[in-house]
Amino acid sequence: MPQYGAGSDTVLRSARRRMAGVEGRYNSLGYDNKEKIMAPFLVDMLGHVGYLSIALGMYLITLKNLWGFAFRFFGEVVWLVIGLMLGMSSLLVWGGIFMGIDIYGFMKWRKEND
Repeated sequence: MPQYGAGSDTVLRSARRRMAGVEGRYNSLGYDNKEKIMAPFLVDMLGHVGYLSIALGMYLITLKNLWGFAFRFFGEVVWLVIGLMLGMSSLLVWGGIFMGIDIYGFMKWRKEND
């Protein structure tokens, strides 16, 4: 194995400590090894529920069914929850924008049908 200088061993130990710190922070949130495996599965399943709801809502809107907005809104709420779980601002911002569009579409449609 090539030597990278006198400090290479120190760099490796430092990297191991940093990785152990990441593991420690993860465990400090209350996750054990089984929950580490289940957490991505839960987020993935929530994503499927959210997309299914959004797709169903889009389909219902094409059929001129007002319930489509409710399904789309629910799907966006699911994606906002995922955004909070993952700490992703893009999901939060765009989910909020899409929810606003859904509310606007619902209100405009009701106004036109009254």
